[in-house]
Amino acid sequence: MGRDFDYILFLLIIGLAIIGILMVFSATYSDEINKFWLKQIMWFGIGILGMIGIAFFNYHVLGRYAFLIYIFGILMLILVLMSQEIRHVKSWIRFGDISIQPSELAKLTTVIMLARYLCNKKERLRKAFFGLILPLLIIGIPMALILKQPDLGSTLAFLPVALIMLYVAGTNVAHLASAVAIGIITLVLLFIFILAELQNNYTINPSYLILSLCELFLIIVIIYRILKGLNFRVSFKPILSIFIILCISCFSSLFLQRSLETYQKKRLFVFINPGFDSKEAGYNIIQSKIAIGSGRLFGKGFLKGSQSQLGFLPEQQTDFIFSVVGEEWGFLGVTALLLLFLSIIYKGFVISWEAKDMFGSLLACGITSMFATQVIINIGMATGIIPVVGLPLVLISYGGSNLVVTMVSLGILLNIKLKRFS
Repeated sequence: MGRDFDYILFLLIIGLAIIGILMVFSATYSDEINKFWLKQIMWFGIGILGMIGIAFFNYHVLGRYAFLIYIFGILMLILVLMSQEIRHVKSWIRFGDISIQPSELAKLTTVIMLARYLCNKKERLRKAFFGLILPLLIIGIPMALILKQPDLGSTLAFLPVALIMLYVAGTNVAHLASAVAIGIITLVLLFIFILAELQNNYTINPSYLILSLCELFLIIVIIYRILKGLNFRVSFKPILSIFIILCISCFSSLFLQRSLETYQKKRLFVFINPGFDSKEAGYNIIQSKIAIGSGRLFGKGFLKGSQSQLGFLPEQQTDFIFSVVGEEWGFLGVTALLLLFLSIIYKGFVISWEAKDMFGSLLACGITSMFATQVIINIGMATGIIPVVGLPLVLISYGGSNLVVTMVSLGILLNIKLKRFS
């Protein structure tokens, strides 16, 4: 393959994917009909072919056709909204016995488009806050379409990726801090709105919210004029900026609340109050913690996890496969798995740092950030430190779309490393 080919990264990817097949086999061992692990092997083979093929492809072609690639991803997301519901969501397009999840493809197409746009906009991003509008629109369109399915986990995965790529592209740190503040305030208000809805059966009225914000703005202006009249040195610009951040956060949280299904709201609420709805919305996380905790130091052994083998652990081959790893391999096995993930993430950021051009650097950064984000969210869900939003563990969870797109994405990393000196 050549001396510049990253064999270590290649073997790390293959090794984790094989571990994933073993864990899917264990998680679905009692299911003799579906044979999920055989399907995973098939997707693994397709993923290897895709990864090797794109590893020797010129990644600059992706930059030249970034807009068309992005539009294709958007069209797939629109198409899936016209498809039939599966388990109350419209996330898959069926072609016979094969199901494709466009949201997985959209993650990669959006990263490619964002990398292409940002590589030539360094000065604009550094100077003007309005320079963030188009990048945020690039990620906002697929986010809105994915949320419509609804798929909260995939939607949230875009945000940290966009922030990291914007930072690497040279965006003004103060502008990024404003974006982060909007995100944090939005989440806090979302939890408050959901709490009011589920516990007190109270829904926020948009008209009332607008009126309250207008009253607040009037109070701010009056206080500002009084302070100016008393010769205090007060600048109105930062006050106005804070008010705008608050307004954006309020309406964003209200939009999210109205976009989420009832079961998703309950999942978010049980994160605050684990005892709420312990037999339904809170059941998943309770069983997940039991499974991980029961593994202790060395685990119960392969195919010997009582929570998974007896069917107490829900979605054990997808969202909660990390719990199966914890139960069967224990703390030592989980630590080894995390080290493998960290090795790929580390090598991905090194490739981004050493890339020969800005597009390659941003593309590698975006792919690595997306990989890391999905790992963090999934493990956070399984351990109870992040609300259950439904997101697979990359390379480990069952799912053809996620596995193939992840392997192709990591193949792009191999390509960027390979083209570093050419």
